[in-house]
Amino acid sequence: GGPAVLSSLQWSDNYETGGATQLSTPVVTLSTATISETAFASTGITVSWDAVANAGSYAVNVGSNSYTTTSNSYTISAGSLSAGLYLVTVQALIADDDLARTSSELSDAVELYITEVQSTVSSSKTTSWGGDDFAAALTMFDETSHDSNLESEGSAKIYEDFVYNNLGFSSGSGSGYANLGTDDSGNYYLGVGGSGSLSSGKNLIQIMVPGPGTLKLAPQSSGTSERVVYVAVGSTRIESVEVAAPVKGSAIDTTTVDLTSESISDGDIINIYSKSSGINFYYIEWTPYSDGSSDEAAEAFSLDISEATYVTASDGSKLELTSGSSTDLESTYTDESGNFTLVGTSSHKLSWDLANNRIKFNGKSSVSDGIPTDRCISFKITAPGTITHKFVSSSSDSDRIGYIIIVDEDGDITTLYDDYAPTGSSSDAVTTTVTTVGTVYLYAGAGVNLYELSYTPSN
Repeated sequence: GGPAVLSSLQWSDNYETGGATQLSTPVVTLSTATISETAFASTGITVSWDAVANAGSYAVNVGSNSYTTTSNSYTISAGSLSAGLYLVTVQALIADDDLARTSSELSDAVELYITEVQSTVSSSKTTSWGGDDFAAALTMFDETSHDSNLESEGSAKIYEDFVYNNLGFSSGSGSGYANLGTDDSGNYYLGVGGSGSLSSGKNLIQIMVPGPGTLKLAPQSSGTSERVVYVAVGSTRIESVEVAAPVKGSAIDTTTVDLTSESISDGDIINIYSKSSGINFYYIEWTPYSDGSSDEAAEAFSLDISEATYVTASDGSKLELTSGSSTDLESTYTDESGNFTLVGTSSHKLSWDLANNRIKFNGKSSVSDGIPTDRCISFKITAPGTITHKFVSSSSDSDRIGYIIIVDEDGDITTLYDDYAPTGSSSDAVTTTVTTVGTVYLYAGAGVNLYELSYTPSN
């Protein structure tokens, strides 16, 4: 064999065994343990610990997120975390060239609670909460310092106000409590721990609404006697509303409460509470009232692909479309009607082809957070209705996918159409039903051509 080469040599502080010495474990503190998402967006959160001798850097773990710093503090910036409950740990790491030591153990975890701020639910679509929401809330709170029922894993008792997925609970300064758990059949619920009080804010489930609407509830008594659910607008109980909560173990049924004729303003709180003793809620739904006025105002419109003469850029300049030829769109334009926006770039252009009465997507659209950013056409609708469109593959022997989505006022994305475009221009147009309002986007998974596009409101 050849010579042995010593490539590295280092002194160890451990004179008893000669083994590596482990770095000391950091002790973590937070600038604040509980902060609203509004305040967090302004200030962030600082995690601090005493410097550990011989540490090269530190790993700061916040939930599933990990950050690295060489300082003995780290500020989690606004926007990096959403509302929720996070466990924070820090580990002291050795320097890359340190052969005499090992990284520390993880610190004891401390809890960071970024509280959700309640906002008004949608004014155009139904908002609901059910088993999945209650299970996720239970997962967040269970076995934490916010759970007063630590002896029972899989259920949580919470003596504090909270908002989860925009559904609120008011404890009355800790005089009441919420229960999160499952029944014997494995159904998740959100429960109030006793009778509610509008004056003290005790044991109230709360929805912030945009105006009148319809409430749907699936309540059940937490005991062996039937109980009653009350509903109030702010601090005023609606005397005509009493919803029966059948005994524990009964079939889970929903009851609809019509509040469309009540005096309810944008931003009012709907309070849901028990007349007496505990009630578990398996499902809660709010549907805003619409008098149809927006539907009556909506009008049909279409993209005039074959007869168009120009498009208008964002600076007001017009790009002429030449009859019998194709014009590249390498910026953002609106059509002559002003209803449609067409977006292309120099590298991802659209082409308005009047020689063949079509708009060419010329390849795959770019998409960010589910919304196309180029090679796309968009338009806004103010009422449900139908969209008629005709995608055709730009290849004579390969089907390619065209997409249609709608983005509502809350930023929620619904896919209306995602199917292979046929290869022949003689194929039929497709009609797609849309049941919500917002901005509609058409885009391409590969090269497709658009021959027809129109919108018709359902009224």
